[in-house]
Amino acid sequence: MFHLGDTVLFHPLLIHGSGTNRTSGFRK
Repeated sequence: MFHLGDTVLFHPLLIHGSGTNRTSGFRK
């Protein structure tokens, strides 16, 4: 489920975005 490319996008999302944003990234 977790890919290197996704991790890079997840990091900024987790720091910049809130729980809601995190869910959005997970759906993608």
